[in-house]
Amino acid sequence: MATRRLLAAAFALVLTAPSVAAHEFWLEPLEPRVAERGALQADIRVGQNMVGTSYSYIPEWFKSFEIIENNVRRPVDSFIGDRPAVNEQATADGLAQIVYRSEPDFLTYKVLDKFVSFAAKEGLDGALEAHRARGLPDSGFKESYVRHAKALIAVGAGAGEDGLTGLPHELVAEENPYLVPGGAPIPIRLYFEGTPRAGALIKVFHRAPDGAVTITRLRTDASGRIETARAPGVYLIGAVLLQMPPDDLAISHGVVWHTVWASLTFGRD
Repeated sequence: MATRRLLAAAFALVLTAPSVAAHEFWLEPLEPRVAERGALQADIRVGQNMVGTSYSYIPEWFKSFEIIENNVRRPVDSFIGDRPAVNEQATADGLAQIVYRSEPDFLTYKVLDKFVSFAAKEGLDGALEAHRARGLPDSGFKESYVRHAKALIAVGAGAGEDGLTGLPHELVAEENPYLVPGGAPIPIRLYFEGTPRAGALIKVFHRAPDGAVTITRLRTDASGRIETARAPGVYLIGAVLLQMPPDDLAISHGVVWHTVWASLTFGRD
């Protein structure tokens, strides 16, 4: 076992952080429902259409990585190189939250069209106009980005509620998706720094029990809400915010834009 840990750690040191910025980033539970005191297991994934590469547990890549059960927090207790990145025993019956907040990563746009295409895909209205208004260049400009991901796992009966966990950009299931009767929608609310985001584009990825994946694009209402996830399967819900970069990143890395990604995953029976 010790040898395996050492090999995993050595291998992990040569890896680079998952840096495909235009792809989705999410935590995917291996099982959305587990027995009481069952195994909480989740992959870190980066990809498209709910198909993606799984990444190891690398502490240098995140600011925080926690499990929350019945409002009690604990750090994810994994070793460098572990995959799945989360693999530990549940401590309580209820709705467990796994929460990940990444360190910043960076990219350079070689051509403006890539930025324009990204902004259109993510519903970032007015991005090109803002870029022009600031007098930014058409090529060679930099963006920083961070990822905020949350997964919900039902433990035992799965009773409990999702809620804000402290992620700056966060999607919250306002009703427990494991308890709402089949066919009824789940209200999802998007927050940035504790304030609901109205008019934001939300992408809803749904993997049906037969493996088919569909994508729905919705805009949040004036209260920052959408209603979705009526059918059984696994859901990945995501949103992106484009903003001016924090001063420290603008100075240290010369970035001119900053994106903040949020994702939420859960299952429905």
